[in-house]
Amino acid sequence: MHTRNQHDESDTSADGASGGSDKQVADLIVERLRAWGTERIYGYAGDGNNPLLGALRRAFRSALAKGHPAVIILPHGVQSEPAPDLGQAHGEVVTAPRWTSGQLVPREEDLSAAVEVLESGERIAILAGRGVRGAEDAVLRLADRLGAGVATSLLGKPYVDESHPLAAGTMGHLGTTASAGVLQGCDTLLIIGSNDPWTEFYPPPGQARAVQIDTDPAVIANRYPVEVGLAGDSGTAIDALMSRLRPRGRTPWREEVERLVRSWRDVARERAEIDAMRTGLEAEGDAGAHGLRLLDLYAQIEDAHG
Repeated sequence: MHTRNQHDESDTSADGASGGSDKQVADLIVERLRAWGTERIYGYAGDGNNPLLGALRRAFRSALAKGHPAVIILPHGVQSEPAPDLGQAHGEVVTAPRWTSGQLVPREEDLSAAVEVLESGERIAILAGRGVRGAEDAVLRLADRLGAGVATSLLGKPYVDESHPLAAGTMGHLGTTASAGVLQGCDTLLIIGSNDPWTEFYPPPGQARAVQIDTDPAVIANRYPVEVGLAGDSGTAIDALMSRLRPRGRTPWREEVERLVRSWRDVARERAEIDAMRTGLEAEGDAGAHGLRLLDLYAQIEDAHG
């Protein structure tokens, strides 16, 4: 939450324009954040004596429902004012601090079309974003079913277990060689809960048929020429696909993905060993007992920082 001095000019329009000719620092910050999906929340006249309370409740509901930050800008003086009693005057709206969510299920015809695309693919890659939160196990079960390599966006990295033999690590400028090999070598791409902007690391357009799962239909095909969109929760959509897709077992592509993952882990381990020698860690008496554990941890850090 950003606060303004009580002598600052008030907002006069819903787009955040300042009442004066000079923009406030807060306006510049919000403009930048808006490009990342941040929503600015305003108090309404109908909020009565306590517009802050109504705005706060709307902000929390908006942030929870959309998964994006919400910003409230208010004068410093407002923070020290006592909370007024709830009223029932004409035009006064009394809200409640309550929020809930539902379950979004893809359409049957879209599921059938997605299955056709995935079944026809021989080299499948999954790009997992932060939208797989809560469906971590389901993503890996789907990868096992399809023999697919799993690359992640930076925001999706915390939700994929990178000890899995099909987990290729992060894509992009801070990514791994395994993720690059998986995405550049696939003929079918399944994007789950990701809107990653680094499109130069996606498969070249025309190389891969694509399916995308997202709770926001406006995001589907936003970064790649997607053939089939599944508007739904990632866990629900994955479960629906799993019931329709046949297991593949061992395939040449799965073996290639596992080779790429092993190769990247070897590279990360070698880098860790070199850096350990440079810092003299090998001379420590207890380094041998804990060395492998430290190197495994370092390899995970290397995944994040390239």
